[in-house]
Amino acid sequence: MAQSKEPRPIAVFDLDRTITRIGSFTPFCLYAAWRLSPLRLAFLPLAVLALASTGLKLTSRKMLKTVMLALLVGRARRADIDRVARDFVDGMMRNYLRPYASVVIADERARGAVLYLATASYDFYASEFATRLGFDGVVATRSIWTDNRLVPGIDGENCYGAEKLRRVEERLLSDGVIAPGQPRPHVTFYSDDKSDLPCFDWADRSVAVNPKPKLARMATRLGLEVVAW
Repeated sequence: MAQSKEPRPIAVFDLDRTITRIGSFTPFCLYAAWRLSPLRLAFLPLAVLALASTGLKLTSRKMLKTVMLALLVGRARRADIDRVARDFVDGMMRNYLRPYASVVIADERARGAVLYLATASYDFYASEFATRLGFDGVVATRSIWTDNRLVPGIDGENCYGAEKLRRVEERLLSDGVIAPGQPRPHVTFYSDDKSDLPCFDWADRSVAVNPKPKLARMATRLGLEVVAW
């Protein structure tokens, strides 16, 4: 009787400040404004106020993303967003990619892992990162489009915290990487931020990458591996 094939392990990576050295959303908005409609940069003071309001927890991250897109990007055509996203990711890969991230991604691929990028960043540029880095799939904040034009806002919820875990599990099920009633393959999860505690708790191996101070303080108690890339 043939033995059942061992399921491939799963490696899930956060994007911002895990694979990249900086966050990507605000830089993308600024880059898109400069490339598509430089006059929108006049709204930068309002964008700064929106960022400050979210930092003070007066408004949600979902609202912040809606406001930032409305102010700096607007109802841009899909073809223009796709072009800007490719150029933006070119620059991010060239200037802000953590060099050792590529090594770890390659190591995970070499050991046969199924690779997923899971990020609160928008899908229209997160998918470009996933393609360049050789991921098998991407889970990201979903954008809204009408008549091939971007609508400022989010389709559903921001892919953040518990919502990120829900979306990752949903995607793994839909892709057939995990199956109901079957033992789950071994999961490794990489991130820099405590917002990903639900994913850290869910994974079999949890790796804090250049963790932010709050996560660094919690790492020992949570049993996280801590690495510097």
